[in-house]
Amino acid sequence: MENCTCKKSGENLGSPNCVETMKYANGFLMASLVDDAGADNYIPALTVVNDAYITARLNDTDPSQRWQFFPNVKNAVIGERGDDVFESFEDGSQTFVEEGVASTSFILAAQSTTMVGKIKSHRCNQNGFMWVDKDGRIWGRESAGALYFVAMEPQSMSVKAAYPTPTTGFNIPVSWKWRKDMFDENIGFWDNSVVWSNKRSIIDVSGDLFTPVTTTSMVIDFSFDFGAANSKSPWEGAVVADFTLYNVTDSASITITSVTESTTVEGRYTFVFPAQTSADVLTLSGSKSGFDLSTLPNIPLIVA
Repeated sequence: MENCTCKKSGENLGSPNCVETMKYANGFLMASLVDDAGADNYIPALTVVNDAYITARLNDTDPSQRWQFFPNVKNAVIGERGDDVFESFEDGSQTFVEEGVASTSFILAAQSTTMVGKIKSHRCNQNGFMWVDKDGRIWGRESAGALYFVAMEPQSMSVKAAYPTPTTGFNIPVSWKWRKDMFDENIGFWDNSVVWSNKRSIIDVSGDLFTPVTTTSMVIDFSFDFGAANSKSPWEGAVVADFTLYNVTDSASITITSVTESTTVEGRYTFVFPAQTSADVLTLSGSKSGFDLSTLPNIPLIVA
């Protein structure tokens, strides 16, 4: 609550004998405040939040509805609020103007420069955040029995690279400001049964054509954005059910016969499919929990 009201008195200050208090933050959730359709991203009233629910939010096929997760954060400061603003007068009196703006900060330990760029990619979005405390409870902005993301001040996110020394690793300090209309008294929590230790954001996967597409097969190398410049970390464990192949020229779906992972080169897969016509254009797409395969259709596939 920012400004004074016309009530004759404030609220009563009594509380029950047992009040559940907030513990320090172990992780942070982040998402767009609203999706591309203009609907709020939030936890609706009466929602049962369990492993399946959080996994679905982290794997949402709509990026504007997808949640991101910063796990196992270090040195978290949830909401350090700046000094309140007062107007001062010549007689020494002061009048309250507004509350100071709150800020959040934490460190992602043992990370890479690649992750710096991925976090920065969210800076220009209209984002909000929730956090997960030591006891696993989700904290956010409570309203009408629902839990909303706390709004971040647009473009206030700071992402830095803390390079290693003989006694420290490569860490990423992250911080942002709360939007000015976000107040501490509106913060509430959501009980849940989530096992947070095995939750993570989905991982981007990219692919490169290793051999030309023949009428019945092709070989593609799949990798993550992480790893050496000349040897990116391979994506392993994919199966035929993870992929869909389409013939753009014929406007027809292709049933993939098999997808076989190489036993000698990690992340290399041989695709076998029914015979196609030379010069036909194909597109490959995919879907697998925990991974983002949205860039696969960009792989140029033209039957030789």
